[in-house]
Amino acid sequence: ARSLYLAAGYAVTEIGPCQTADGAERVGYTFQKEIAVALRNMTAEEFAVFYQWSVTQQTEDLMNTLHIPRQEAAQRALAEISQLLPDGLHTARNQLMTIVAGGENVGFIWSLYEEGPEGQQCFVCDFALWPAHRRKGYGAAALCLAEKSAAAAGCRKSVLFVSRDNTAALALYEKQGYRKLRQTESGQYMEKPLL
Repeated sequence: ARSLYLAAGYAVTEIGPCQTADGAERVGYTFQKEIAVALRNMTAEEFAVFYQWSVTQQTEDLMNTLHIPRQEAAQRALAEISQLLPDGLHTARNQLMTIVAGGENVGFIWSLYEEGPEGQQCFVCDFALWPAHRRKGYGAAALCLAEKSAAAAGCRKSVLFVSRDNTAALALYEKQGYRKLRQTESGQYMEKPLL
């Protein structure tokens, strides 16, 4: 059975003792489907879609947390993101990456390499998979790749913010080893050591 799983593209993720139905001890294997995900720099067209999506999401977040009208929230969201990305796709210290699986754009991850209290850190500003590509393991794989890139660039830890109502993202981050740094009214900052 093990060779069939391996031939089908699964990888062994755990080996340990287990008990068969008749009570005999033997070696057991846990398999997980290998997920081929890559990160690449966003194109100008992808950046335009990402930028609009990010402003829209930030508008919704501001409306929900600050209870302000849509027009005011949209103005604030646009101002915030414009300030964070003054040179757009070419803003220094920002990693604007497209997540690719099976040759297809399945989402994006935006990270900022910044100086933190304990040295250089990676702040994950925005991270999303397009709806048709969620719950397939792409998020965990992409986050892992982004963390490896950040560590290679000298970042000591990864930090991110998750809204309190985004339970799917919270579960993903906890599973990936992120721990609560501090709580706010609208969610929590989380961190994970990289080095």
